[in-house]
Amino acid sequence: MSQETPLEGYIHVVSPIKIASNKEKTKYFDCKMQTSDDKTERLVCYSPQKRLEIHEACENKSPIKISSTKRKLNKFNLAEDKEIVKSAKITSTELDFEYNESLLNNLLSIKECQECKIYTTVDIKVKVLTKPDTKQPIMKNKETKYKTDCIVADLTASIKLVLWEECIDKVRVGKSYHMQHLTVRIFEDVKFINTNESTIISEIPDIGSIDLMSMELNDSVVRGQCISAGVEKSHACIACNSTITDEEGKGQDSVTCQGCKMTLLKSFLKTKIVCQVIVHSRGKNTSYTCFTDAIDSFLAHRNLPDSDKLTTKEIEDLMVHGGEQDMVVDECQKIIYQFL
Repeated sequence: MSQETPLEGYIHVVSPIKIASNKEKTKYFDCKMQTSDDKTERLVCYSPQKRLEIHEACENKSPIKISSTKRKLNKFNLAEDKEIVKSAKITSTELDFEYNESLLNNLLSIKECQECKIYTTVDIKVKVLTKPDTKQPIMKNKETKYKTDCIVADLTASIKLVLWEECIDKVRVGKSYHMQHLTVRIFEDVKFINTNESTIISEIPDIGSIDLMSMELNDSVVRGQCISAGVEKSHACIACNSTITDEEGKGQDSVTCQGCKMTLLKSFLKTKIVCQVIVHSRGKNTSYTCFTDAIDSFLAHRNLPDSDKLTTKEIEDLMVHGGEQDMVVDECQKIIYQFL
């Protein structure tokens, strides 16, 4: 049994209460404690009731003493964490070092993220290159959660980003973001980045140059001209983004989505745009589909209003007169994700 020791410092980040993937579905939270001028430790606590006072110390940047902690091996990355024991008392204290704001900064380039150990917490500043128009339902702890897989890039590389739940609608193709408190994960020996309940997403000015030659974007950038365009506007479910026709729920103020089976007020439905285009590239014509975010990226490059401010005819005319341009596409599904 590891020896129990006290620990003093400042709390920098506190996670929401999580549920472990064990048979007992144990509830826990974790946090980051600054234990000296320039060092931090990850703490794990299986007593959810302790989260309130730890979170208050984090918000107030107040130094605290935890009377009893023990070393715990993190089975995912083989690093040593500290566990706050159940009987531990949390009290205010005085320290001989100051709160170090810079320790909150986990900002890394995409290339640096790809070299991190899995389960490392990272912040990134990236541009979103691809984002599917649909949300994928996943069963987690007997609940349906939604996710969307994107490709994001900076000057150094590109990487897959998995957006979960409320993070999905905070991100649009073609926009640049500062994303904080993400987690590095791995699947089939390929690193990717995951959002979680603690993730903060803030839109920032366009980051400019990005890496378009990386493996994640191989054969995804096409240069061509839209020579035909047909635009349709419809309503979409705010939960799963499935199309909802005008006939569904006709004469009522609510409608049941056939995709996720949720009932929604019609006044809160969002507008969905689907555009069928023919692109002339390298001497041949290819049909593609693009959605709202892709169309808005096309308009943004020309300093034009978003698609919800234009008629379908206006959008069609602009697209066929847009000339040659680079596009990020999915050749398998024949989808244009973004106009560059």
